[in-house]
Order: sequence, then structure tokens, then C-alpha cells
Amino acid sequence: MLKEPIQIRPGSFNIQKAISDGADFRLPSMGGPGLEFYKQIEIIAEGGDLNQDDMFFEKALDASTATGGAELVPTIYNAKIIKYVYEANWARQRFATWPMRSIDEKVPKIDSDFEIDYHSTPYAGDTSTDFLREDTPTTTEITLSLKTLTARMIFDNKLYSYNVQRANLLNVYREMISKKIAAVEEDVLINGDTTTGTSNINYTYDETNHRHGYDTTHNEWLITMNGLRKTATATDTDAGGNAYTLADIITQIKNIGIYGLNNSDLVLIVSPDVALTIIGWEEVETLDKYGPGATIFHGEVGRIKAYGISIQKTDKVPCTMSGSLTDSTGARSATVGNNSYTETILVYNETVMLGVPVYAERLLNISLIDAKVRGRKELVGEEDFAIGYAYEAGIARCFHILPPS
Repeated sequence: MLKEPIQIRPGSFNIQKAISDGADFRLPSMGGPGLEFYKQIEIIAEGGDLNQDDMFFEKALDASTATGGAELVPTIYNAKIIKYVYEANWARQRFATWPMRSIDEKVPKIDSDFEIDYHSTPYAGDTSTDFLREDTPTTTEITLSLKTLTARMIFDNKLYSYNVQRANLLNVYREMISKKIAAVEEDVLINGDTTTGTSNINYTYDETNHRHGYDTTHNEWLITMNGLRKTATATDTDAGGNAYTLADIITQIKNIGIYGLNNSDLVLIVSPDVALTIIGWEEVETLDKYGPGATIFHGEVGRIKAYGISIQKTDKVPCTMSGSLTDSTGARSATVGNNSYTETILVYNETVMLGVPVYAERLLNISLIDAKVRGRKELVGEEDFAIGYAYEAGIARCFHILPPS
């Protein structure tokens, strides 16, 4: 997908002061049709008006009539929330966004190469041997399916009514919901697995031993969509229970084949433990060495100098995994003592597609509900979101990594 830069002022996007002073850093570009989506979110968030000809958000029918409707453009506040989620979520910055007009959408993908003809025969007549050879690449489809993430916070009417800081109280709660949904998006992208039961790569939830596991009342978002760890089809690299090394990265690059030809199109996703290890390598260029005008992603810690691969830190990559991907319970062992390893994920940037609805009320929307009959207020957040993958073989894992002690 084509990419084009767009400026969004940092706001809550925190760039370390030590590296931002005197440098012209800018937020990274969005890809594909999602470019206009974020441009208009930026306009709304800053209090600007959208021209009718440029209207991105669809008109949705009012449920009370057959023909009535209203332009459900995000309010300034909700646009600022969406902007905040973008700024706080490295995945939204790095990967292409696909606007969706239905719950399920099929996105075409070129699936094969095509041949270039060498036409050496002089024109001699209207025969098939004189025609230019036909060859067309085949296409397949990626299905994006929107899933709904929700949050519901309840507080007493008296707490709200008699709190002199009630406006600030609502803002704090709204920010908490925004941060949590942004974190859940990231968690699903890394760890999502639609498999239920003990074969889920996150294993079964246990309050003491597996707090990031899944069951019907804990971390339910983990089964909404498959994440990078589940989707990867490139050959896995086994670090052998040792510390992560540059040789492991080279093996991961080799394992994604043609998707690794342009190393600057790759991102290495690591846990905080691994990040602490590799930022000390002399092969790694840290953010303070980036020149003016460099693009910095939220959570980026540096890049591998010889390859130009960006290094992305996230606490969603687990540091408590089994050393074997063939463990009968998946990537997390039922034996707690076995879960002492971490992993990294090398991703071709064009692999991931993030789906967002064009209908404003289905974007991240936080509403205050006055439930008088229950003597309380409810702050309800909802967001429809989708993840799809164009090139599963463009994702390579390295597992069985010993974190630093």
C-alpha cells in the first residue's frame, strides 16, 4: 500500500526529551485508504470543519425512522480520544489502516508474480505468434472481520454529584478507558488466539500462575482474533535457552525469505527484557543517535544499524513462556517452572492490516449514561476493530530466549 506522511502534533505522544530537543521529529505515516481517516480525525480533534465533498464518515440511518438520518461525525472529544489511541498505539502507526463499511470485508491481495515478455518476432501477419504474450498475476482475498471491544465503568451518583472535581473525574475515567482499549488492541495483535481451552497459546487463566491466560471471565479479548504469534508461518528460530543474539536475528531474516529483502520494511518486536539486552549491542543505533527529521514510533528503542530494522518494545510480548513450541499446552506450559523464557517477532510491515469502521458511532466512543433507577452513572466505551494478515510467511518468531537476570 502507498504511504504518505501526515503531521499530527505530539500531544500525549511522549518523545523522550533528551532526544527531542533540537530535533525535528515527526509522527510516522499511515498507509493506504486509512490516510484520509486519520487526516479527518485530526481536523475534527482540532475543532475544524469537514467539507461535504471530503466527508469520510458515512451517514447512518436513525433507528426510529426508515429514511431519517444524521451525519454521525465524531465529536471533538471523541476525535481527540481516537487521536490519543493512535498516538499511544505503535501498531496503528506502523501498519496500514483499512476503513470498513460492513462487519466483514474482503480485501484483494496479489498472490503471484507475472512474466515479462521478450518480443523478438517481427510483425508478419495476424497470427498468435505475433501477439504480445498475456500473463496476469492471480489474486486472493483477505477477510477482515470487525470485533467489538467494550468497557463499562460504574460509579455512584453521589460520588459524582458531590465531587467538586467531577469534570476532572470523568476525564480521568475516560482516559483510563482509552488507555485500556489501546492496550487491548496491542495485546490482541501480539497474543490473540481464537482457539479455546488449554491449547490456546496463552494457556488457561490462573490467578497465581497464569494471569495472562484465557477463560470465559478473564482476558476474553485474547480469543477475538489471531495475533502475530499465532499467525506466523515462517520457520521458527530456537534460541536454545540462551540469550538473544544478532545471529538469531539473521536467521529470522532468512526465514521470511523474499519479505526480508528490504530490511527497512521490517520491524523486530521484543519484550522489555530483550530490549534491555539489545540496546547495549554496538550493532544497535539507539534513538539518541537518530538524525533530524527521523520518524520515531511510540515505543521504538532503536534500529539495527547494518540492516536498518526498527526495534519495537512492548510489554505484551510475554516473558513467561515455555521453552518449547511443541509443548502439549501450547507456548505456555502447565508446569509453572518451565515458563522462564521469552521470544521476539520479526514482521514485514505490509503484512498487517488494521480494520476500522467508517461509521463514527462504531469508532472508539465513550458515553456517559445516567442510570437513575440504579442510583448510579455508567461510562461505557465501545470500539469496533479488526486485524488481518496479507503475508503470514512474513512473520518469523524466535523463541526459547533466556531473559537477562
